[in-house]
Amino acid sequence: MYCVLNGHGFQYEVQTISQIFYPNEKFVLVGAPPDDGRTVCSSYSGGSVVSRVYSGGVLAAIDERRPATDNGVELRRTVRSGMYGALKKATGYACPWGELTGMKPTKLITELLEKKYTEPEIYRHMRSEYDVNDAKTRLCFEAARRGMKLTDGGRAASLYIGVPFCATRCLYCSFTSYEITRFDAGAYLGALSKEIMAVRPFFDKNKIDAIYVGGGTPTALSENDFQTLLNLITENFDTAGAREFTVEAGRPDTLSREKLRAMKTCGVTRISVNPQTADDGTLNLIGRGHTASDVAESFELARAEGFTNINADLIMGLPGETERHARVTMEFVRRLAPEGVTVHTLAIKRASRFKEEFYSHGLPDRDETERMLGVARERCGEMGLAPYYMYRQKNSTGNFENVGYCADGHECVYNVQIIAEKQTIVALGAGGVTKVYYRPENRIERVFNVKDPGIYISRIDEMIERKKIL
Repeated sequence: MYCVLNGHGFQYEVQTISQIFYPNEKFVLVGAPPDDGRTVCSSYSGGSVVSRVYSGGVLAAIDERRPATDNGVELRRTVRSGMYGALKKATGYACPWGELTGMKPTKLITELLEKKYTEPEIYRHMRSEYDVNDAKTRLCFEAARRGMKLTDGGRAASLYIGVPFCATRCLYCSFTSYEITRFDAGAYLGALSKEIMAVRPFFDKNKIDAIYVGGGTPTALSENDFQTLLNLITENFDTAGAREFTVEAGRPDTLSREKLRAMKTCGVTRISVNPQTADDGTLNLIGRGHTASDVAESFELARAEGFTNINADLIMGLPGETERHARVTMEFVRRLAPEGVTVHTLAIKRASRFKEEFYSHGLPDRDETERMLGVARERCGEMGLAPYYMYRQKNSTGNFENVGYCADGHECVYNVQIIAEKQTIVALGAGGVTKVYYRPENRIERVFNVKDPGIYISRIDEMIERKKIL
């Protein structure tokens, strides 16, 4: 896709709006519309923003509007809205999320609720300002209202500990995650121990809210290393006083009775065991290294060890899958009876193997993906699970959403806090992003750990010093 800009430099805004309608296309900045392909043009002159869409050099749609004021923020917004309007005319497609591209739409709803907007006023606002349809607003409203009950805990901070290792790397994965055989897990835990010791004084003074051990797959560690990790956490933090202690145990091929018992003994209150799909052919294609029956066995094992809060992650829009696969997967999940289900939409990220192999895989289109998400939403409701948090990712199939559903009393506090951004979250380990919340100004400052485990180990003192400075 080609892009022409005149009178402003908001290329990012034009590109992100264009990707709603034409995802995963290469974006090329040019001086004039060429005679081939699609071109989007955005111009600002004489107080007006004019957006045009060309197909094969022929004008397909035009949109003209004036910013309410001449400040940069309003001009930026008008450029976005104008390009959305032109593309909507050119394609005839009304995106369910309208022109919203941000990852945290529940924050918009939360702000409106805090301003005492009524529910009908919120629906009207989302439609008139962003062209969001009522179904998506309803989903967002339900998640925001439920999540708000968890954010006002009066506690200063939560803790994230990252273990960036997996047994194998999934085809779609873009997280900080490496095959565990490539690294010295003991050396990594040594560096992590130093970082834990460095932040312990902060949590001695500030009551901990939620603890989340993620990755990667923390349970990919050997049983001895995994026990070492749990000991580091329980010996240095008040895990018993936290509202929640979650460990990602997503890959059933990394779980054992001994690891489950170790977690139970150390006070872990919530785990994830993730099917992603119930289709063994798809699981093999995406490199999961397990079958659906392995997931069922892990659930049974976790139940036998006394876990009463288990979450299951799913992905809708995987290659070759259809609404039929979604129905089979949701029936499988119903039999597992998890307390929570997180339904993701496949996102094609630059850092994933899937990005490299993208064109060799057949993916469901956005209409099919919408139907799959509808099946998941309906079945979760039948299971007594309601939305409590949500977020969105760029380059997701159909520009859709990821939604966490759960039974009452089984919400993941950490998930809600990370989306709400109303609390300091201290993140340790490779790829961790610490977010310090300044309540009086209602703002966040971030400090980043390097992603590569080897570099993290060699530069651990620098990672610690960054946190101390902030």
